[in-house]
Amino acid sequence: MGSLSDDCALFANVPEKSTNDDDDNDPLAPFGVSEQVRHALASEAGAHKPQQPGSVLYCSVANATTQQGATWTRKLPAGEVAACVAAGVGWCACVTTSGVVRVFGLGGLELDVFHAPSGAHVLTCAGSGRKLLLVSQASSAAAPTFVVLDVLRRRRLAHGALPLEVATGPAAATASGAFAASSVPSARSSLAWVGFSEPHTVPCMLDASGLLSGLTSAYGGATWAPWCNTALLAPGLTTRRDSLWPVAVQHGSLNAVLLKNSSKSGSRGFAGPAVMPRPLVSSYPLAVPACEGGDQSLATWEPQALTHGVLRRGYDPRCSGKICNGEAAAAAEAAQADKVEADKIMLKLMQAACTAQRS
Repeated sequence: MGSLSDDCALFANVPEKSTNDDDDNDPLAPFGVSEQVRHALASEAGAHKPQQPGSVLYCSVANATTQQGATWTRKLPAGEVAACVAAGVGWCACVTTSGVVRVFGLGGLELDVFHAPSGAHVLTCAGSGRKLLLVSQASSAAAPTFVVLDVLRRRRLAHGALPLEVATGPAAATASGAFAASSVPSARSSLAWVGFSEPHTVPCMLDASGLLSGLTSAYGGATWAPWCNTALLAPGLTTRRDSLWPVAVQHGSLNAVLLKNSSKSGSRGFAGPAVMPRPLVSSYPLAVPACEGGDQSLATWEPQALTHGVLRRGYDPRCSGKICNGEAAAAAEAAQADKVEADKIMLKLMQAACTAQRS
């Protein structure tokens, strides 16, 4: 598993568990020993075999050509295995299966270590700027919760529950990184992807039904708003024959790889795109699901006004990625551009309303 930021790439090495299900590698198989006995003996032998420690590997993006401090490796303490990793600006973090969050500086110095704030099992995490997003779940019957942390300032910015249905079956997501497969029937109870939108570093999530949601700064800062129903972006997504592999949310668009006939990929759930040849990343404009049946003359501009307003409310200038990086002027310029765009859409909406009233 790995995570990529503007500064670095962080990878985690998960120790492989020994498996003795393959008779070709089992020395007891030719002697007719039953499978149950072989499994019991293998489990007993594995219990006394020391487990290889997990580790994290850091690769600098800026110094990759000079080879000065380009890489470093840190071994995790005994009994800790990496569950997910995240990278931001000036820091990177590894969350272990025991719920311990370890924060490292870019030089490899371990800056902080703490238990996950929720105290529950961490499903996945994501990082951007100074922000670290942790998603946890207490049990399979409980709704997943989230917390957004300011890593460098050691502050909690937001926390609450994810907008997912409570699963009644097995766990709705696994600790395999940002992507999570689910075995419960309801797609609205399954978490598929979490990340941040750019350039304002707004936390966002995608459920298995294809609904992309973003965290809004309104109503106390712990409310999620639907940003786009990705199942309507392509014909094959509606029938679930195809699927989307999210890459990023940038400037009001979802960048993703369209996986053709992904429903035939087997029981792996989210099967990623092939590395070679390089997959084609498509950009899909976000469109907030809106009600229909209004004035047809306003049908073009009303959805645009709603989408722009909802996306803009997801931007919190107090903890934006721009200000976090010391670029306050750039953040103010981006906010002003958003305001100008909102005014243009509103003027178009008023013009269409006046035209419809005169006719």
